Amino acid sequence: MRQKISLTRKCFNIVISALFIFAFMGGKVLAQEEKKEAVVAESPEIIAKGKKTYEKNCINCHGEKGDAVAPASERLYPEPRDFTLGVFKIKTTARDELATDQDIFKVITRGIPGTSMREWAELPNDVRWGLVYYVKSFSDRFKEGKAPAPIKVGTPIPSSPESIEKGKELFSKDGIQCNSCHGDAGRGNGDLAMDLETDWETPIFPRDLTKRWTFKRGTGPRDIYYTIRIGVEGTPMPSFAEDLDEEQTWHLANYVLSLSSPEEPIPTASYQVKLIQGELPEGPDDEVWNSVPMGQYPMAGQVIVDPRMFKPKIDFVQMKAIYNQDEIAFLLIWHDPSELTDDDSFKDAIALQLPQNPDGQKPYFLNGDPENPAYLLQWSAHKEGSITEINATGMKRMVAQKEGNQNAKGAVVYDNGEYRLLIKRSLKTDDKKDAQFEPGKFIPVAFSAWEGSNEETGTKRSISAWYFLILEAQIPKTVYYYPLLAIIIVAAFEFSLIKLIRKEK
Repeated sequence: MRQKISLTRKCFNIVISALFIFAFMGGKVLAQEEKKEAVVAESPEIIAKGKKTYEKNCINCHGEKGDAVAPASERLYPEPRDFTLGVFKIKTTARDELATDQDIFKVITRGIPGTSMREWAELPNDVRWGLVYYVKSFSDRFKEGKAPAPIKVGTPIPSSPESIEKGKELFSKDGIQCNSCHGDAGRGNGDLAMDLETDWETPIFPRDLTKRWTFKRGTGPRDIYYTIRIGVEGTPMPSFAEDLDEEQTWHLANYVLSLSSPEEPIPTASYQVKLIQGELPEGPDDEVWNSVPMGQYPMAGQVIVDPRMFKPKIDFVQMKAIYNQDEIAFLLIWHDPSELTDDDSFKDAIALQLPQNPDGQKPYFLNGDPENPAYLLQWSAHKEGSITEINATGMKRMVAQKEGNQNAKGAVVYDNGEYRLLIKRSLKTDDKKDAQFEPGKFIPVAFSAWEGSNEETGTKRSISAWYFLILEAQIPKTVYYYPLLAIIIVAAFEFSLIKLIRKEK
């Protein structure tokens, strides 16, 4: 029986890992070259095909009447589109104008990264056009008028240091002030970020511009140009068509794209912890960290244990790690739009999770289980830089170790929407409830994170799947001794041989 349970858990962990990666890589479709597909004219037959497909694939999110009243809608973030309003965020027409048929067709085909709206490119061309016409039938706006022509894009200005610098100036210029929402570094932590609402009075958070893969419209300069020029209807993102000319818009688009890497981060399945000589860093900003490789770990809301987190704020954690003969040090980096203090009801927090016994079976990824406990190194905002060592056998079965057993240290810096947390601990301890770090072994590692301003606490958190650490194997001193000894022996032999030859002469 236990073997069956063990196998089930292994399969479940694999599935969860796959889901994380699938969700994370979902935006790739936007990077693919768009195919030019023929427009299929509206007709009763085509609409009937769209209706049949809608009732099979779309109704559970968007509802029978297209009003987003559906079984799944309350659990999704952002919420599914209410088609009865006739408002579409991603379009090529001016703000407050109807979206074109081609706009709706593209969304159906490409999906929207960072949302539950997946791509439907596998559907036949005529079926997707049928969906366009059927979706439009839910709103009186499309019955009353026709969408105007798309706005003109103009001639793109290639990205360059000069163009990026001009865009940077515009980003914080009076009257534009992108930084008031998106923050000075583009991390979504501007002064107005926590008070934004949609036209329907639901909270909304500005885009983190350093995470290009989450851009809903797309990741190219043209996509950014449209967003700046048109805005995003139904949200606080305005149109800057009257504030910026075409050239300025391109400069600003180039600057926005410069805030993130063109390469989509790939989850780090196995991270190698480098061995260094000397003391480990004492703080998160030590120059030593600049040369340490970065691990990437996507996060998702915890939706298994009640109360669940369907709308998490932290979607990504980065990690660096190094060790010496005695200690190991982790640097955790994540974005958070607000820094919460000990006066707040909810706390920003993060936990690094390891198995208590790395040689045993990998624990259940939600804080372990009774047979396979987990060991957590947890930081919380109200404790400043202190780290709490916790033993857990489940999400609601967590016990902090006694003060005398706590040997982990920490230091944290919050800067412009980004946390950087240092965690240090001895490689090995005498406590059997501690995780032990041994070079050359694969050690499972996972993460949990809480964003206090989103009222995340307890089981309401972001989580990751299991990944792996492997400490770079230490080179035994004998590796150096034996070659040196061999050199000395050879040298002595040669010296003796030469001496003998000279004597015979």
